[in-house]
Amino acid sequence: MAPKRPPSKPPATAKAAAAAVPKAAAAKAPAAKAAAKVPVAKSPGELKAEEEQKAEEERRQAEEAEEHQRLEELQKAELQRQIEERKRKEALANGDVVLKYSHYDEKFPIKDGKMTAKEIDDLYCLSDVMPKCVIHLSTKTVEEKYKLESAGEVCPYVYEDPVGTFRDLEAGSTYFVYVIEDDKEFLKSQEHAKAAHFGVKSAATRGEGCSCIEGNPCASDLVCSDWHNRFALAKKNGWLGYQAK
Repeated sequence: MAPKRPPSKPPATAKAAAAAVPKAAAAKAPAAKAAAKVPVAKSPGELKAEEEQKAEEERRQAEEAEEHQRLEELQKAELQRQIEERKRKEALANGDVVLKYSHYDEKFPIKDGKMTAKEIDDLYCLSDVMPKCVIHLSTKTVEEKYKLESAGEVCPYVYEDPVGTFRDLEAGSTYFVYVIEDDKEFLKSQEHAKAAHFGVKSAATRGEGCSCIEGNPCASDLVCSDWHNRFALAKKNGWLGYQAK
């Protein structure tokens, strides 16, 4: 039986080389870290780009702050305007307005900036001569209304809520009465008018006097026999009412 041989040892040179590798790596590590800490100088182009970007950001922030301040000032001004407008309307909510219908005009009291179509109807007897008619108010004259409608626009009427109750009226202002007549009732009234006005004399023929008795409300209280009831009196004698055209 052959005797066992002891394990062979690696050559001394190999051991030295293996031990030198970690030492060399360890020696290089501090040098690498030191190199990494050294800042890299930026080029003039990069520095200029950074400055421009910073300036642009500052400009944008300044514009946003200015716009925010402008909007705040607008909101404050609008709020102040609304407060002043509300005070103005409250001061004019009670008093008299002037209602114009055809060539007639009447002072009419309002309360809390309101009046109703029924109150106007009671004054002018509109539904008596034009049954089922609808009454509107507007700040536009007949001429202005005609121009608007000729241009394809809508004539603005005074706000109603509910329908037939006029709101936001102002004492001292003038409003024009517009009547929308029911189509069927209008045709009936035309037949009645022909019969009622048959043989009626003209103003030139009859001379000056109360025209209410001939179906035409007087324009002056100097000749009218019942000025305050002239519309009702004229209606009893065939008056059809006036329609703004």
